[in-house]
Amino acid sequence: MDNSTQYDSDERLIRYIDGEMEEEEKQSLEADLQQDAALLEKLSSLRLAREAILQYGLKNQVASIHQDIMKERHTPVVPMKQNNFRRWAIGVAATVLFAWASIQAYQYFSLTPERVYAQQFSSYELPVLRSEEQKNTSEMETAYRDKDFNRVVRLCKLNSGFTTRENFLCGMAEMELGNFSDAIRSFNQIIQYNTANATRDYLDEAEYNLALAYLKNGEFNRSLELLRSIHSDPKHVYHRKVSNRLIKQVQRLS
Repeated sequence: MDNSTQYDSDERLIRYIDGEMEEEEKQSLEADLQQDAALLEKLSSLRLAREAILQYGLKNQVASIHQDIMKERHTPVVPMKQNNFRRWAIGVAATVLFAWASIQAYQYFSLTPERVYAQQFSSYELPVLRSEEQKNTSEMETAYRDKDFNRVVRLCKLNSGFTTRENFLCGMAEMELGNFSDAIRSFNQIIQYNTANATRDYLDEAEYNLALAYLKNGEFNRSLELLRSIHSDPKHVYHRKVSNRLIKQVQRLS
């Protein structure tokens, strides 16, 4: 397991213990725990350490752990059982603190727009058509279904007057090719069309992917504005994909 995978695994377990997971992610982790004995053992160890910290008031004293250890060298001898337990508790707290600090430091220094984008972006797949339906598909839809994104983009630039569906395919093809400024233009056209006509054709899809395009394009404040709007709307198709954690990550990038 490389460092990136290790830190992601530890961070995932800590968020599970702290109750910071969305329901879908929580269910996914619980399924993994049933299949992975090592992961379950790690979760148990983290829980035990956390309980020790909370029970003995060490959570708010972590910053002075080193001072406590130094004081032990100069204090009168106490019964062995109590002294051993205190050392064990401080050791557990120090170990958990080190692991937590390492995870936080890794996330801070490794957090990039590319990493957040990779976690959130999903390719758009057109629904499978029956043979008789394929005769009525547009050239653009055929090219997109074949994942010929360059051809889709060429068609977007040659023609105008697209349907909302075709305009969305233009935006997604640009996303696949890394042309985020052009993707932003396509998604904004969809939003403007829906606003003018009081409709919602591909609106949720356009808003979510526009937020990701802004993110990848370095326009973090615009991305945040959309992500917060999606997160606050339980009826939005992508509501569950926009967690508090994602918003905090983009805030740190801005």
